Amino acid sequence: MAITKRNKILIIIFALLTLINVGAAVSVVTRLNNQSENREIDAGGMETLGDSKFIGPRMMMNELGFSEEQAEELKFSKDLLRQNIRPHFSEIRRMNQLLIDEVLKAEPDTIVIKTLCEEIGQNHAQMRFYSAMHLIDMRTIATPDQYAKLEGFFREMIMRGDGLKGDGPRHRHRRGQNN
Repeated sequence: MAITKRNKILIIIFALLTLINVGAAVSVVTRLNNQSENREIDAGGMETLGDSKFIGPRMMMNELGFSEEQAEELKFSKDLLRQNIRPHFSEIRRMNQLLIDEVLKAEPDTIVIKTLCEEIGQNHAQMRFYSAMHLIDMRTIATPDQYAKLEGFFREMIMRGDGLKGDGPRHRHRRGQNN
């Protein structure tokens, strides 16, 4: 069978598109592996990082001009924050499961539901307190010029998920939907 000029062009286009798709797939897999390289799931079900100096804080520290000493102090504060909030995350997960179990019962007990919701709220309050203490630590670590740049970050951290602007968890990934 003779290959016509048109068939040659189609074969070449098909080969190029295949190479492009393989390259894109390799790129995505490589990026995902690099992002999750240091991440592990601990016994409490929380994601932990093998090295606290992962790219997010490193970029912030570079942008603010943190010294290595400041970076170490920030790492210590962040590790302390994680250590303090870890039990609260575990407890909230456990209580959420109890809450779901109670809600799904044929005759749910509203007193139990109210008690579970209040306990979940207390754990959230403790986590918010520890987060605020971490922000105070960041303020004491930073120089006055660095602190001035951190004020907007602090506002975002404290106000995130307050429900007023529709910016709850993962709001950036909703593509503008009002869900």
